[in-house]
Amino acid sequence: MSRPESGAFSRFCTMCGSTMNSVNEGRGRACGGCEKTVYPRIDPAVITLVANGNKCLLGRKASWPKGRYSLLAGFAEVGETLEDTVYREVKEESGVDIDRNSVKYHSSQPWPFPRSLMIGFSVNALSTKIELDENELEDVRWFDKEFIRARLRLGGNEEFNIPPKYALANRMISEWIAE
Repeated sequence: MSRPESGAFSRFCTMCGSTMNSVNEGRGRACGGCEKTVYPRIDPAVITLVANGNKCLLGRKASWPKGRYSLLAGFAEVGETLEDTVYREVKEESGVDIDRNSVKYHSSQPWPFPRSLMIGFSVNALSTKIELDENELEDVRWFDKEFIRARLRLGGNEEFNIPPKYALANRMISEWIAE
């Protein structure tokens, strides 16, 4: 599905045809004629820290920088709860079964491109068996908390690193290893 950049939405008012102008620090557009205000569509996506004791499930896309691993994530589908999205995405990307009763909200982070709102959750795994779907990710594996902690002390390397500090995934992983 194509997701146009935020600047591509509503250049002209759908009510009167006048030019739309940026408002609210670029978060919306207002009509110069009839004053109608519109905001871009936001696509909800979940990002999930799957834990099993002192191990955390991380995945890797082939297009990412060498050694980059992150939490499993994906977009919610129409009519799907966020909790159902957590279950579906973890299952699709890793084959791991999770305890649906352990899903806990962590925090969220807007990603302007591609207009998504990342909604972070943590969840407990019921098993550690991985069934990788290579159409989804290049690699998925369990990482020990001590391994991640030691690598992050070194600042990461081409063998193992996580998303940058501004990313929700980094914050969630960092808080998990600090527990």
